[in-house]
Amino acid sequence: MNGRNADQPRSRRTVVDQPRAATDGGGAVAWSRGYARRATSTGRRFALHLTARGGPTFLVGLVVIAVLAWAAAGWLASRPSFGGSVARIPVVALAPLLAAMLLGPSLAGADEELERGTPLPWRAWRAGHVLLAALLSAAVLSLAGLADPHTFGAYALVRNTLGHTGLVVGAAVLLGVRLAWLPAFCYGCAVYAAAPRGTDRVTAIWAWPVQPSSATVSWLVVGVLFVAGVTGYALRGAGGGHGRWPVLIRSRLSWR
Repeated sequence: MNGRNADQPRSRRTVVDQPRAATDGGGAVAWSRGYARRATSTGRRFALHLTARGGPTFLVGLVVIAVLAWAAAGWLASRPSFGGSVARIPVVALAPLLAAMLLGPSLAGADEELERGTPLPWRAWRAGHVLLAALLSAAVLSLAGLADPHTFGAYALVRNTLGHTGLVVGAAVLLGVRLAWLPAFCYGCAVYAAAPRGTDRVTAIWAWPVQPSSATVSWLVVGVLFVAGVTGYALRGAGGGHGRWPVLIRSRLSWR
């Protein structure tokens, strides 16, 4: 009798533990499936967000700019009278600028107030939007300079793409998407027109779009511009655009 009674709790524990183990395993599977569904749903929403912001138009324009940059870089470098690889400076200076200007209209939707009222992680989405566009632009444009990446080639194209993207995104926060292209365009054209020949530290700070990729200071300036622009846009979004005053104008009006 004692032997039988002693075995009963053990058998009960075994019977009770089996469903518990099965429940734990089923919970892990259910959690993983739920996580996969949420990730898929978030990816679909983000893709719809990019489509609504003009993502396909941006991609087509980026491909056109890259093809034209590749053709122009090859033609300029093949002309002995233009100085070889240094002749690619117009491509390095202008192609990333055009790509960044093309990104500007996609930084705000048709109704920013309505979008902000939706329960979505807008800060993460805005940061992902800009980072994805910048990385894609840098990767595509760098193909135009792979023939000689070191001297005004792929590396300089990547640097200028990040720098001009930071300028456009930062201007979108302050001026709105309608004028986001203006500071970068004016600055890029002014630097190219000045045509500085020096590669010293001071020149590399203000003339980074036309500096060789070996200029370390130019990369530091671009890093600051890109991080500042992306951070500001992720936190605040576009400051103007469709039916809303830019941040700077609204602050002036409220001050008066």
